[in-house]
Amino acid sequence: MIAAEHALHARATAHAASVLRLVDLLRASSAAQWDKSPGARMTTALGVSDPTGELATAPSRLALRAQVLSSLAVIDAATASLDRAATTLADALDKHENPERA
Repeated sequence: MIAAEHALHARATAHAASVLRLVDLLRASSAAQWDKSPGARMTTALGVSDPTGELATAPSRLALRAQVLSSLAVIDAATASLDRAATTLADALDKHENPERA
């Protein structure tokens, strides 16, 4: 394998590993964001059961939810960026290989 192919393979492997790590974390986080936060009370200070309010406003759950949404946006932006790069590269390759079309 020539050096350029090795470098490309290393970059692609690192990219794929990062994507898979993010996907695994998103799976775990997407489920956990709806679970009871550690230490969350299931009743109000007056003893009235109110699990929804405590769960919905838990700062750690809100932060986790925000990061899930942010991570999904990163995936969307990265996908769009990769698609643009592939289209631009395909066009450049086509113009190089077929100068009569340029």
